[in-house]
Amino acid sequence: DGESTPTRMQGSRVAARLRDYKRTPRQLPFTARNATDLTRTADRVVDGQNYEVLQYSDGANPVEILDDPFSNLPARIIYTETEPLLGDYQNEISYLDWRDTQVPTEAEEPLTARLPFGQRMAMNGQIVREEAFRNVINNGTFPEDTFAIPQEVRDLREPGQRIVGQWSLRRAHLGVAGQAWGDPEPNVMADEVAPGVLHIRGGSHHSMAVEMADHVIVVEAPLLEERSEAVIGLIEESFPDKPVLYFVTTHFHFDHSGGIRTYAAKGATAVVHESIAPFITAALQNPSTVRPDMLAQAGVTPAVESVGEMMDLGDSTRAVQVWHVPNEHATGMLMAYLPDENIAFVSDLYSPPAAPQSDDANARAFYDAVVNRGLEVDSVVGGHGGPAGSFEVLSGVFGN
Repeated sequence: DGESTPTRMQGSRVAARLRDYKRTPRQLPFTARNATDLTRTADRVVDGQNYEVLQYSDGANPVEILDDPFSNLPARIIYTETEPLLGDYQNEISYLDWRDTQVPTEAEEPLTARLPFGQRMAMNGQIVREEAFRNVINNGTFPEDTFAIPQEVRDLREPGQRIVGQWSLRRAHLGVAGQAWGDPEPNVMADEVAPGVLHIRGGSHHSMAVEMADHVIVVEAPLLEERSEAVIGLIEESFPDKPVLYFVTTHFHFDHSGGIRTYAAKGATAVVHESIAPFITAALQNPSTVRPDMLAQAGVTPAVESVGEMMDLGDSTRAVQVWHVPNEHATGMLMAYLPDENIAFVSDLYSPPAAPQSDDANARAFYDAVVNRGLEVDSVVGGHGGPAGSFEVLSGVFGN
């Protein structure tokens, strides 16, 4: 009927929005003043500019305010936050172009206040967004019920935990489904595609586990630590006494690589394309202190192996090949291929079992990578979509 069903917002998304509110120019002084550990620390020079520095904690997150000593206004607010792939990172907002603004009050005369007419957001110093405001409206009025939350929604369980980070906001921005961050019981299920080959589904992102002589290879470690833990648990039940020794990351996008630190904590070696190996290596070496993850607690040194055109991970049990797939979606895209079973695993380029559109350049790139190399594929296992599909579906669309 086209009607939506109200639900509770995920806890991590709530936490990120509350952080945004607490660091607004008008709320920031109250947030800092009410912190029990507010401290004045040594001045700092950034990009040639001297700043006076205040530090405090907002829950589990260390915060720094860099004040402009000439205007006595906050210039940069830096939260140390956590991220499934990156571990600790710096989330910074800079306030720009402060101007005198008339703020309505209960008295007859308005109050003159200084407010920023621009802001810049960065992660680890990398600018991700910059805004300039044409106008700032203070104390706008809304109907009383504008933000009313129905009681039946209040009564629902809030999914996940209130973890402060941009991960949930980036997923919302992309308009894609997201597993609740901190949910201890993600849904996982397995389909046997071939003897010893499992397609592990149960959510928006899937993996494939391949049993070898004395170990297991996992293709794709998406989303979060919680999902990786659940997938590893299923693998341990399915293939007892066979540890995961390799995990293949098809590409660097954060939703497909967010679980890799968990596999690294278990001692597994990451297999990635050579073009993204430096990024993945750095991500696995990052500390995680705000919300220590399994890798931070394990104290292991992560191992990364890079793929150029092709890598063979096979043993006496079966052949397993990892191939590079040139495409428009992501640099360094990989696919996994099992020659004996005629199975290929692909993420994002094509989601089986449905037929793609004939002008789908990404699905065409996967098809060409298989056909031009003479690979014999019968079944396609997807990082998205439903159960494994037939390669004949692609041949019907792109074949001559």
